[in-house]
Amino acid sequence: MRIGAAVGQMPGNYGHAADHAGWLSRPMTARPPARTLSPHRHPPTTAVACETCTKTNMVMVFGEITTKAKVDYEAVVRKTCLDIGFNHADVGLDGAKCKVLVHLEEQSPEIGAGVHGMGTKTLEEMGAGDQGHMFGYATDETPELMPLTHVLATQLGHRLTTVRKDGTLPWLRPDGKTQVSVEYKREGNVITPTRVHTILISTQHAPDVTNEKIREDLMEHVIKPIVPAKYLDDKTIYHINPSGRFVIGGPHGDAGLTGRKIIIDTYGGWGAHGGGAFSGKDPTKVDRSGAYIARQAAKSVVAAGLAKRALVQVSYAIGVAEPLSVFVDTYGTGTVSDDKILAAITKAFDFRPGMIGRDLDLKKPRYLETAAYGHFGREGDAFTWEKVRDLRGAGGGEWGGGGGGGGRNSPLQRSRHICFSIPVRRDARRPRSGVYPAGCRARVAASQAWSRPSQRVFEILLVFSWGQFDKYCC
Repeated sequence: MRIGAAVGQMPGNYGHAADHAGWLSRPMTARPPARTLSPHRHPPTTAVACETCTKTNMVMVFGEITTKAKVDYEAVVRKTCLDIGFNHADVGLDGAKCKVLVHLEEQSPEIGAGVHGMGTKTLEEMGAGDQGHMFGYATDETPELMPLTHVLATQLGHRLTTVRKDGTLPWLRPDGKTQVSVEYKREGNVITPTRVHTILISTQHAPDVTNEKIREDLMEHVIKPIVPAKYLDDKTIYHINPSGRFVIGGPHGDAGLTGRKIIIDTYGGWGAHGGGAFSGKDPTKVDRSGAYIARQAAKSVVAAGLAKRALVQVSYAIGVAEPLSVFVDTYGTGTVSDDKILAAITKAFDFRPGMIGRDLDLKKPRYLETAAYGHFGREGDAFTWEKVRDLRGAGGGEWGGGGGGGGRNSPLQRSRHICFSIPVRRDARRPRSGVYPAGCRARVAASQAWSRPSQRVFEILLVFSWGQFDKYCC
């Protein structure tokens, strides 16, 4: 059964990327200027919410940065562009000569007061930098506990950058994408990759190289060294620059913008994504830190043999330390119930933003490495969220182990439900019966008077079991 593909891409279309079929995801090789100011080497008190965009002969960085450091933002931008390989107008951007626009202000004091109390809150009290929900995913189909499609797509993208920079393929240029489609076999709730169905590579190139040479070189120096032979057969399809020529690239060919390739950064479309980009954000921004701790939790579940696949969701409100909900789904592959796994996770992990930053050491400079080739399934000291925790120990007597450390139990975290909070206007003081799907629990969490006393706004907390959510909302 063919069920997925993954795609990868180079820096904002300005670097090499990879995809997979059966399941699709897109990683990038050398990140574009759109990742230029992922928190660099700033003091621990720095607050960063910075975006980047780029087009022909121009890079702009804009947003909010509060820091005591003296930063030459223009120099950072130019060096990043040149390091990627954008060193001449012919390749789409010249980092030495392009316009650099800097529009940065300090963080809003209203946000600062809610998140860190303008420096008065402890780590335990620190609130989330924004609202939203984040997901972490893991699967046992690769040693990295990542989807095979995403691993291959990312590695192909990395290989494209390597053979470009070491001179193996001097005709290569920085822009490019990769995509890999993999066929999976389903047995009950378990899925297993069986073969690579399609490999797609679109890469920028010099004008004097032929399409035949491009195909031959990429097969020999990129695809064969990366994709295991056991997944390839005489039916595998190869699309090499299927549109024909790809000389015009980089920002000259397509504009780049922070956050347009969030699936490349995560799991290539597997699991789920809350929608928030990671780049250009300090650890108080739970789009980043919440996704990191959710990945560590999901990976720990699979590494412990408690499930073959796991999805962990966590949600937050701005300025609030405690998560609104924590949710676990093992897709029916768990060796114990999801309830027990959730209890172990909430015992082993502390999901409060300040404590995530402490436990994963997220104020230490590490984000430059995350700006290309994805944030997950990586090796090295920078990727602290890839280090698994002992969840069998956290299960205590239920699994025959001792107590785990690092997290806490709270009634909300122990919930086995996925939660949505929806403001609803009603002409009565209580919501009418029959408004909500059967089997769902609804309660009034808060109310606020409208212009007439008889009208209210109720914030309704809808609590679904996962099966009900799938039935009524998907």
